[in-house]
Amino acid sequence: MMFKGGIILIFVLNSIQSTFCQSPNTGDPNWWKNAVFYQIYPRSFMDANNDGIGDLAGITQKLDHLVDAGITALWLSPIYKSPGVDAGYDISDYRDIDPIFGNLDDFKKLVVEAKEKGLKVILDFVPNHTSNEHDWFVKSENNVTGYENYYVWKNGDPDTPPNNWISYFHGSAWKYSEKRKQWYLHQFADAQPDLNYREPKLVEEMKDVLRYWLDLGVDGFRVDIISALFEDIEFLDEPRSNNPNAKETEHGYLNHIYTNDQPETYDMVYQWRALLEQYQAEHGGDTRVMMTESYSDYDKVLKYYGNGTHNGAHFPFNFWFITHLNKDSNARDIKFIIDKWLTYMPLENTANWVMGNHDQFRVATRYGSARVDGLNMLAMLLPGVTVTYNGEEIGMENGEVSWEEGKDPQGCNGAQSDWEKNSRDFQRTPYQWDDSVNAGFNVGTRTWLPVASNYKTSNLKNQLVKGLKSHYRIYQEMVKIKKSNTSKYGDMRTLALTSSVLGLTRQLRDNPTYVLLLNVANKEELVDLSYFRDLPLNLTVKVPGITSSRSPGSVISTKLVKLDAYEALLIGKLGKETISWTPPTRAKELDWWQNAVVYQIYPRSFKDSDNDGNGDIKGIIEKLDHLIDAGVTAAWLSPIYKSPGKDNGYDISDFRDINETYGTMDDFKELVSQAKQKGLKIILDFVPNHSSDQHEWFQKSENKEPGYEDYYIWIDGPSDTPPNNWTSYFHGPAWTYSKKRKQWYLHQFSTYQPDLNYRNEKVVQEMKDVLTYWLDIGVDGFRIDIISALFEHPEFPDGPLPHHVYRNDQPETYDMVYQWRKLLDDYQEEHPGDTRIIMTESYSEVDKIMPYYGNETHNGVHFPFNFWFIQHLNKNSDARDIKSIIDKWLTYMPHRFTPDWVLGNHDQPRVVNRYTRGHVDGLAMLTMLLPGVTITYNGEEIGMENGEVSWEEGDDPQGCNGNQEDWEKNSRDFQRTPFQWDSTRNAGFNKGKKPWLPVAKNYEDLNLKRQKVNNLKSHYRIYQKVLQLKKTDTLKYGDLETLALTSNVLGLRRRLEDNPTFVLLFNVGNKTEAANLQYFDNIPEILHVEIPSIDSKREPGTSIDSKQPVVLNPYEALVLIG
Repeated sequence: MMFKGGIILIFVLNSIQSTFCQSPNTGDPNWWKNAVFYQIYPRSFMDANNDGIGDLAGITQKLDHLVDAGITALWLSPIYKSPGVDAGYDISDYRDIDPIFGNLDDFKKLVVEAKEKGLKVILDFVPNHTSNEHDWFVKSENNVTGYENYYVWKNGDPDTPPNNWISYFHGSAWKYSEKRKQWYLHQFADAQPDLNYREPKLVEEMKDVLRYWLDLGVDGFRVDIISALFEDIEFLDEPRSNNPNAKETEHGYLNHIYTNDQPETYDMVYQWRALLEQYQAEHGGDTRVMMTESYSDYDKVLKYYGNGTHNGAHFPFNFWFITHLNKDSNARDIKFIIDKWLTYMPLENTANWVMGNHDQFRVATRYGSARVDGLNMLAMLLPGVTVTYNGEEIGMENGEVSWEEGKDPQGCNGAQSDWEKNSRDFQRTPYQWDDSVNAGFNVGTRTWLPVASNYKTSNLKNQLVKGLKSHYRIYQEMVKIKKSNTSKYGDMRTLALTSSVLGLTRQLRDNPTYVLLLNVANKEELVDLSYFRDLPLNLTVKVPGITSSRSPGSVISTKLVKLDAYEALLIGKLGKETISWTPPTRAKELDWWQNAVVYQIYPRSFKDSDNDGNGDIKGIIEKLDHLIDAGVTAAWLSPIYKSPGKDNGYDISDFRDINETYGTMDDFKELVSQAKQKGLKIILDFVPNHSSDQHEWFQKSENKEPGYEDYYIWIDGPSDTPPNNWTSYFHGPAWTYSKKRKQWYLHQFSTYQPDLNYRNEKVVQEMKDVLTYWLDIGVDGFRIDIISALFEHPEFPDGPLPHHVYRNDQPETYDMVYQWRKLLDDYQEEHPGDTRIIMTESYSEVDKIMPYYGNETHNGVHFPFNFWFIQHLNKNSDARDIKSIIDKWLTYMPHRFTPDWVLGNHDQPRVVNRYTRGHVDGLAMLTMLLPGVTITYNGEEIGMENGEVSWEEGDDPQGCNGNQEDWEKNSRDFQRTPFQWDSTRNAGFNKGKKPWLPVAKNYEDLNLKRQKVNNLKSHYRIYQKVLQLKKTDTLKYGDLETLALTSNVLGLRRRLEDNPTFVLLFNVGNKTEAANLQYFDNIPEILHVEIPSIDSKREPGTSIDSKQPVVLNPYEALVLIG
């Protein structure tokens, strides 16, 4: 498939090639892997005895609803004996049923009838705490022998809690016992004391509880609030979270590093999993499952799956549709969240998707009722487990519960003003069965929480009307599709077809194909399904959402599909069909820049031809053959304009002349001429944000010469007080007072670099003329420096530190970029030839960077620099981190645009220093094999390291303007030391004159000449070879698949029919790893090593059997061909 700009994520379930053969005594080990788990909140489900509270008999009475819906397993929120302080999560007896729900016989009857109907039964397991009325606590509080340490007790002054820990339910997490004269921990209500899992007797007690319920026939457990199980043994104060919305008494006020996800917690989960597996071995039957609840960060949550040597939970709940998404999320946000879970989850494990639960506002409330169908469709079509909270299948919304009617301690223990924010009662109102009294929940008794006011129109009975399109009927149909082989075993691809439309396909050879289209926006969207490969020209509507005007069976062209606002649509082709990989249609060849390697030259450090200590243009000309030999497409020159040199040429005193340090205009013209003869493009730095204070414009503006008064940003104010709190990139205020003009001028960099005023049309035209001037000389494009700083908020308000919200990425900045693009496009029409390009520098967030590409009506830059390999990755990043960063860029980048990959530049420490020497080859391979543009900073092709530059030798104002103790942190001189050409004096940079910065000490061993020795495996030779591969059709047009084959091994495949397939294996870790290539679908049986990294012991041509694990040494990278 031609790469269109969005990653195609291939997720293949382990069982895709498996046929399960079970004997009666072994049961089905995999029933849960594609299951629909249905959470029942018993108090609110069905009240059989009309006492106002739901009960077990009511659940039994309604089992046929679950069967009708197609549910696999019902999971019951706590039904244990309890005083009811926290709706059953305060347990006084783990082995008995609370009388409000019935008795053990009622439970046994429920289990029997559920199994007869093919339903599994899952119980909530609440191991963190009990009720203070539990026999264990009563005995522990009284120091009864054997129970002294069943809970977490601490000594202390009766008036001062042992530390600052805060309860989930507000206030201190400690309560003083007058009986025991000690404090006990309660991370929830003070009636819910925390159990002490450092006590072996308690651990065995809880294991016995699990065995007890297993003996009664339950099929597994959902483990409540697992993250809180252990606490740090030192009981240290927890640090502030700095959450501005959290009050001092609220749980979110602290960062819970000592009470959440402690190492011992994972071990306890592994022990419970071992118990379940032992029980399975002894009793046979279907697998008993464990699922865990934790809202922690992904690196904590995913450890609950296991650690490689121990199995953990069958799946930890994936709450990201709750915690990371809402009604404001777009299709790219949704795709990224899906990709991220599947990236970080080990491939051998099973994914799960939770849309809602009893602790979170209902889906219809969080997202809007119009999105309910699409989200249910999505949750069913994604691979793995779907978890549904009762009522979500009919699109129930939050109910109305007043402060006076409330029951939830999380809300009731807080301030009344925070009731609607904190209470969980709204999502716990009774199930809406029909339009009779109390929505059919009971026959008239006042319900424990009020029934939602919309029950007469929003209820199951209304949605069961034959022929009616309803949330429930759609849910029901999607559950059926989830049970198909395609959904169980098929591969999955997700694309953000537009910013508002998510597309998802599930395909399996000889089985139906399904395509989900989900428009999350409140406006029509037009989408092109040809971005998905393998789809026929026409597909049939299978399941339309209730907002869709389409009917099942109608035919849709896959070329262009118009979707109504919020429309969700499942389309497909039923019956057997052959799914084969097909090549792209090359309607248009890539333009020269779309697969280019752009090579950044820092002129002052590249080559000094006249031996004055500074690199120059003639030196660049002298070394053009190196660029040709390497295979690069274009040379981009950092600033060479006339400049006083206060910031290495970024302080420009004449935008139309050459700095004499580098040569003359004739030298530059000669460079352009020779480069073109050799097939190289020349790109110039364009520095539009500021000039030098020596520029003629500034001097005239400072003197208020007519026509120049507003060329810069001038603000009135007292001479001793800057106009606002804005700070410079180079330390101190971003304002300098001009005694001449009696005003302040803005300089976001040094005081010698005043900011230009783009609200002045004369300045706009001046800079457009500058662009045209250099285009006329023959340059092929521009890299626009620090584009984000171009405009400032017109009122110049103080900004919140450290964020520059009033001077970065203002709306007018994007418009100016669009104007410059139009200038280049117009120039192209008037002066035919190869495309002239612009690329921009911005380190902003993704939502600010992507608009530089353009919008629906205007073209922007050809590509904004992608600095994420610099900003978000380093030597500690694993394969999942790298994959996630790749996925995210390709997800948020609109399809019609071209990605780019930047590993380093003159402002950042070199790749070797940010990563390790071992990473150099793998990163070069990766950025060449990825689709789009590769940017190389001079010296990275040979693996240059940061040089050694002392405070006294320093030149960079970012370092020199700071403190000497911060020199190594702030200075950019280290990555700007001269290029290491050979082992002669000054590394061949010149003939002996002291360079402007010292040559790195390792130049005799690390230099280009040495790496070009015949038959030597070197960074340069690897760079050269992989760059040649980049020019192949496979890498220009081929499909891309990325997988984290292990936590440390990144796998990447590019394939194009009738062309070689390339596979990259990159071990980013410092230990040996074995990678399974079978996670790639249709991988060739035999592959051959095309390019090994310098640390690899494999030679080119070595055969690799893809059916066998590939063992990779630390940092080993291989490009394979097949």
